[in-house]
Amino acid sequence: MKKYFDYIFIVLFTVTFFSLTSCSNDNDPDTVGSDFTINEVNYYNRAITGATNTFINIPSQERAGIQAELYPTSSDTDDTYPFYRIEIFVKDIDLNNISDKRLDILGGSVVHTIGIMDEIKYNEIVGGSLKVKSYNSEDITVEFSNLKVVNSENDAVTLNGTLSFDYCEL
Repeated sequence: MKKYFDYIFIVLFTVTFFSLTSCSNDNDPDTVGSDFTINEVNYYNRAITGATNTFINIPSQERAGIQAELYPTSSDTDDTYPFYRIEIFVKDIDLNNISDKRLDILGGSVVHTIGIMDEIKYNEIVGGSLKVKSYNSEDITVEFSNLKVVNSENDAVTLNGTLSFDYCEL
């Protein structure tokens, strides 16, 4: 009987050990993109909000979409506001010879959400560039260089730095 008890103990110990081990390959800190600035203020993707940076390439429509939700690095992780939502459309990308490739911008917008029903929309890209810095089948890193977006009152936001995005192709 003691022999069976030893086997049961070993099995239970093993099951408990593996159930407490994380299998995630998500080693990125919550401040991914903290070298990214909007009007010279550091911003990052706050993963605990459920926000993700996404790059969706759609070759059949000859375009790709870039989306990010970014929070000030100086803000508390419990703060819901303010944040910026970035949506930019570019020509689809050819995955051959992609490193340091400049992206052709088709349009987009940046929305600064300050509070509930309090936001400023910048919807005309007037300058700057986007360049692919690195790519693998799951991630793509894009460099923003003085990407200037204005609103109807000619106020502007300027995006600089690199962001990593989850990559998907439809």
